Amino acid sequence: DIATHEARWRYETPTENYSAPSVAGELLIWGGLDGRIHALNAADAQPAWTFPTSDIIFSAPAIAGEMAYVGSNDKYLYALDTATGRMQWQFRADSGVSSPVIADGVVYVASHSGILTAIDARSGTRIWSKTFGSRQGPVIGGDLLYVVGTNSKVAAINKIDGKVAWVRELPEFRDNNVENRIVWTGPLLASNRVVIASSEGDVIALSPQNGETLADIKLGQPVYIEPIAANGKIFVLTDQAQLVAIK
Repeated sequence: DIATHEARWRYETPTENYSAPSVAGELLIWGGLDGRIHALNAADAQPAWTFPTSDIIFSAPAIAGEMAYVGSNDKYLYALDTATGRMQWQFRADSGVSSPVIADGVVYVASHSGILTAIDARSGTRIWSKTFGSRQGPVIGGDLLYVVGTNSKVAAINKIDGKVAWVRELPEFRDNNVENRIVWTGPLLASNRVVIASSEGDVIALSPQNGETLADIKLGQPVYIEPIAANGKIFVLTDQAQLVAIK
């Protein structure tokens, strides 16, 4: 309860989860390591429905109207009716699917191995695709998609036609040692900046227009969780459980 800070209910999920839940009306929807998409009534914590996929799920659902869009490691993006859990369509990617985002009736989703795709939200038909893999979902700013790639690059891509506006290369290995790969997380679009963080403890703000560095803060602790923004600040949680607020 927001007013009292007391828990209204607790629910023990049937499996471990890396997928953040999304709100769909009175439901919470998320994916589990059991390969199932779960829906829970937010009022009383009673299960509403489940939908099986063929592999574990890391991605968070995207909700639009009465539809939930969820990617699975079984290489499919699923479009489900939020009320019943019935599948409306499925789209096959080339590998595991990251968290989708949706805008103006189009679902944007990246596969882990290398393809960013725009899909018609109603029919599941591909509109365009681009070679750019990501384990994290893109974010939308105006007509651009901002995405952190699996190849230590950040790109801005036109959401209408998939053309690349700019690409920024980031350090990929510590001390040029291929066994010490640097993990980049994000992006976050806040205060007209594209914010990313790394396993080396760097938090970098890039220009959304051209990808140039606007600010670079070294936290000295690894970061694996995407930063968030609230009340004019950016919040970063380090791997050592330290929460850092940045103006």
